[in-house]
Amino acid sequence: MSSENLKARRQQEYKRQLKAMEEQIKTWSLTEIHDYILCKNDDMVCNFLGFDAIMEKFIKHRKEDKAYPKGRREFEITDNLDRTQRGFDIVICLALHPRSRLRTMTHIQKFIKVYADVIHEYDKKTGEEYHSKLIHALQKGLIFLEQRVRAKKRGEANDVKKVFG
Repeated sequence: MSSENLKARRQQEYKRQLKAMEEQIKTWSLTEIHDYILCKNDDMVCNFLGFDAIMEKFIKHRKEDKAYPKGRREFEITDNLDRTQRGFDIVICLALHPRSRLRTMTHIQKFIKVYADVIHEYDKKTGEEYHSKLIHALQKGLIFLEQRVRAKKRGEANDVKKVFG
């Protein structure tokens, strides 16, 4: 089997598993999502597929709502500030989580772009700096990811905890 065929099969399998994970996650509350990220969900294994599905839900999933002609995003400017903050905190946790992968980081970058208006309005209302916090978490997460990849290449896959101190 050629490497291109193997790559295509892996991509197909990833998409199939991601779709199945998205189906499970789409009805979860923010509390359930947070518990999953902290590996407190006894029914499901906490992994990068779940993280990607969570970010897909945040970025792409739109709910029908008469007030929003294109559909309601997961977070809107008019939402309760506590709910919005919880969502931002989840994204920060994903960025810094040791099981996050490059695709998750790419989704986080898209999240920051898609929700720029919500982040800006939240920061203005509360005096917080979530835009900076999200960017900093993404940068730090990418550094951790690079360190994990380097450790794995050096054969220190079992010693990845050293990277996180």
